Amino acid sequence: MKNKLFLVVAFMLLIVVSPVFSQNRAYRSKERMDMVKKMKMLEMLNLSEENSEKFLSKYSAIEKKIDEKFSEIKIASMELKLSIDKNSNDVKAKTERLISLRQDMHNLNMEKQKEMKSILNDLDYAKFVLFEHNFFRELSGSLMECGRNRFPDKNSPAPRTRRR
Repeated sequence: MKNKLFLVVAFMLLIVVSPVFSQNRAYRSKERMDMVKKMKMLEMLNLSEENSEKFLSKYSAIEKKIDEKFSEIKIASMELKLSIDKNSNDVKAKTERLISLRQDMHNLNMEKQKEMKSILNDLDYAKFVLFEHNFFRELSGSLMECGRNRFPDKNSPAPRTRRR
């Protein structure tokens, strides 16, 4: 059971990592973070092989839509800022477009919740919701801690060095 799950995750990692090497660093970082998130989520949920495949398929599809919508929001935000800076007449239309895109993003997040609820039992769904809520906060905390250890201020004790 664990071996099959490991093979599924390893295969996904191989598929995602192969084309990523040819792309920019920020994109690779996001892909690695997404992969870690999926692996930790699967580990936490401890689903059967069949349910893991079903879960990953639906989760990945909706996350792709969310990423695309996020890109649209980012572009619309920049366009709105330019319109504001130029004191343009289209500020109202660009504002409404941004608000509409943000509503679409909210709807996609609600769709993700419904999709996950439809394939997970109540306990696993509760774990999923809590994981989604905590993941980025915990990741941010870990990154901040890593940064503090790499670049301590002059008043803090020296960071521990790793043994090789």
